[in-house]
Amino acid sequence: MSLANTLLGDISSDDESDIDDNQIENTNDSKSMNLVQASTSDGRLAHIDNSLCHKYMPMLKSLQNLVAELNSEVSFTTLANKLDLITKANEILGKSRDCIRSIHTFIKIRYKPIWSDLDTLIPNPINFAKVIMVVKDDIDSVSSKGEELSTFLKKDEILGLTVSASSMVELPTEQRNSEIIEVIIPACKLLTDFSDGIEIVEAFLTKAAYLLTPNVTALVGPHIAAQLLATLGLDGLIKTPACNLPNLGANDSATGVHSTRIKRGFIYNCELVQSVSMDYRKQAMRQVSAKVILAARIDFSQRGSAKEDRFGKEWYNEIASKLEKIQAPPENHQMKPLPKPVDKKSAKRAGRRFRKQKEKMKMSKLEEAKNKMPFYKAEDTEMDEFGNEIGLGMASKFSSSKGAYRNLSIADTHRPQITKGLAQKLESFIPANTEHQSSKLVSLLESNDKASYNTANTEMSERPKKIRKIEDGRNGY
Repeated sequence: MSLANTLLGDISSDDESDIDDNQIENTNDSKSMNLVQASTSDGRLAHIDNSLCHKYMPMLKSLQNLVAELNSEVSFTTLANKLDLITKANEILGKSRDCIRSIHTFIKIRYKPIWSDLDTLIPNPINFAKVIMVVKDDIDSVSSKGEELSTFLKKDEILGLTVSASSMVELPTEQRNSEIIEVIIPACKLLTDFSDGIEIVEAFLTKAAYLLTPNVTALVGPHIAAQLLATLGLDGLIKTPACNLPNLGANDSATGVHSTRIKRGFIYNCELVQSVSMDYRKQAMRQVSAKVILAARIDFSQRGSAKEDRFGKEWYNEIASKLEKIQAPPENHQMKPLPKPVDKKSAKRAGRRFRKQKEKMKMSKLEEAKNKMPFYKAEDTEMDEFGNEIGLGMASKFSSSKGAYRNLSIADTHRPQITKGLAQKLESFIPANTEHQSSKLVSLLESNDKASYNTANTEMSERPKKIRKIEDGRNGY
């Protein structure tokens, strides 16, 4: 048995394992004939039927050929280039998914007149097609076909279908167009065939990824590793910068090119990123992307030799522990109770210095009177230097009839205080100035005394002469 058959043994059903390549081709031909031989009474529906067949059947045939190649006896390890099959499978998977989206749109548009709310109730294209294949145009049969629907739908989805079907007004039998159902049902079968082939190829790629990149697979899982290999290949993956890896596989058209939300690429869906909350997923993607590039380079260096996933497992545990520490709540520090208060009298300030300080800050009698106001009397006011009106309170009792404040003596405690050093300096200048001024005064007085003394002596010496002249004049000399 080949490696492909071993990998797909627990995925493929018993019926699929019994079908050989010839049976697959015969099935494809019969489906094509059924689509072409759909109701031809309406030319428009026949044209739609033929266009659907010619457009999607070649792609379905290539997908089924790929499945047949995987089920063949050719061993996967004997292929010349192991990545060629993965690249080919990825290309076919991408085109097959595009076909599923197109067929889903085709079915929605044509089934809208029969059940308008079905596409909103069942957004999954595969389940949407399966519901139509079960219900067809008989909407009232939804409640009776609950067991058949429960094989691929959840209970809440079945409940939603039942409520929607009960509230709808079913079309009369004469207004039903059976030809539309005859076109829609083959389209639904075509969609489910695509889905079955895609599941088989994805399962094969998921398990085959471990053979090529064991460390990357151990780090992000086989499914993500297969997507990375199918998109870039191992050679392209080792050359990709780690900062570009989170955007790989992101659908920019869904969220907008310039959206600030997290790009949901391949790495976003790995287990490590999904295990953390939304606030830490961007940081988790950054750490995983850096390790994926390192793991890919190790796998690239191990080509042609025995491969091991030791580094991938170590990095997985390392990132998991880091993310766990980031999400851990802050440590719960034990709250210490306050110490028991000591019941003792508080020490009061005392002493000469404190008493002098209190006296210095004490309010004067005039200030105390300004803060008081007599009852039943108008308050006297005055204007300050800035033109503001200030109330005097009971300070008016210190004023005379003219309105001037009584001259109150200023307490020594309210006078400006100077330090002892400054007081000594000021006192040292007082004797010198006094002595200097007194010396000037003494010299000035002495000079004045001398001048007056000389004048007095001159007058006293000349006085007898004047007296003689007067006496001689009287005597007639």
